[in-house]
Amino acid sequence: MNVRVLAGVAFALLVVALYLYINPPISVSAVSYTYTGFSAGVFFKARNLGLSEVCIVDAYIEGVKTVVELHETVKEGGVAKMVPVDKVCIPPLGTVEFRHGGLHVMIMGGIDPAGKTLVLVLDDGREVKVELPSKPRS
Repeated sequence: MNVRVLAGVAFALLVVALYLYINPPISVSAVSYTYTGFSAGVFFKARNLGLSEVCIVDAYIEGVKTVVELHETVKEGGVAKMVPVDKVCIPPLGTVEFRHGGLHVMIMGGIDPAGKTLVLVLDDGREVKVELPSKPRS
């Protein structure tokens, strides 16, 4: 094989590796939510397809003014309670599950999130749009 071809392939692989390190792509799947009439809990799997840690630091509903927070359910003295968290970090090539009874996104203020777009804000300023289902999970 030609040395120039090998150098070109090596350079292309380096560029891809740098991109995956600098801007790790995030994949969101298995999206669902519950809605009580006052608040909603949003659940999903967030996968970091990159080579460096990435953190979700905020969230909002596109085009809607309401309070949206990252939460975690914790047990203290045998009682479960929800507490806000500043960020949720996903390790390189790792997955974090937002689930009932654990990490989740809390939407408050009586906004039914059906069919709306949840936007996850990453620590580097990028945003990941997540389309919410038209019906809550049962």
